[in-house]
Amino acid sequence: MAEEKTEEIIQHNPEKEALRDILKEVASEIQKVVDKIPNISPDEKKIKVDENYPEVQSQMSTTGYFGFWGGLVEKNHPVFSQSVNIERTLPIIKNLKIPTQIRNQGFGSKIVETWEKTFQKYGINVFAVTNIKSYYQDDQEKRAIDFWKKQGYIIPESEKRKDWPYYMIKVAQP
Repeated sequence: MAEEKTEEIIQHNPEKEALRDILKEVASEIQKVVDKIPNISPDEKKIKVDENYPEVQSQMSTTGYFGFWGGLVEKNHPVFSQSVNIERTLPIIKNLKIPTQIRNQGFGSKIVETWEKTFQKYGINVFAVTNIKSYYQDDQEKRAIDFWKKQGYIIPESEKRKDWPYYMIKVAQP
């Protein structure tokens, strides 16, 4: 029995490897955008693919600095599958922090656009963002949701009943 389990772990999984390759491409494309953002330390700008999880992220720093964290969840995820039909995998931006002094210059929008377009090349057209409650002051929280709405994301019905929605979704046109 133990031998079977070990063999199962070692087995080649082409679908997961294909997704990891897509994540590497996403990281590379987002890196090109992030490299153009001024006044951010080189350490914060480094976008990498996590070796253990299906995630792409920058070095997360304290509130007020740049940060990016995105990943993939499987199609049968209990939270997201209630709101949207996930055919293959669901790319999620878990965190996007743009420093106050460089907001409203298009950097956040360009990162989101790059994330989505790269996945769309592979037929993935459903996206989500989580942690949409801003880490900043009161009116900033509304501005965070407004930012995602401008990107085409909506608050699903299941989240509208909550005091503060956890996530928003977008179904892009193929």
